[in-house]
Parts: sequence; C-alpha cells; structure tokens
Amino acid sequence: MRKVFGAMRQSGSLLIDRDGVVRHAHAATMPTSGYDKKGIARAIEGLLRVR
Repeated sequence: MRKVFGAMRQSGSLLIDRDGVVRHAHAATMPTSGYDKKGIARAIEGLLRVR
C-alpha cells in the first residue's frame, strides 16, 4: 500500500517468517529511518531461540 503525505512517501521494513507470519514491522516517514536494523536483529534472535 502506498501512502503519500504531500511529496513524502512512507517507507519501512518487514520481516516475514517461512510460515508467512509478520515477525517485525516498522514504518517511517523519512526514508533514511525506514530500515530498523536493531528491531530486525531482535526479531531474528527471537526466532532462533524458538527453534
């Protein structure tokens, strides 16, 4: 889905597991803050602990 606020688009990051479950979602108005490296790393660590 595309959102537009004036000339700015929202960006972000998603982490979806093999079963199609969204494990991490992060939205940002500024493209430079769309990638949440720490949040994705925490989500991956959580998946590794479950195994």
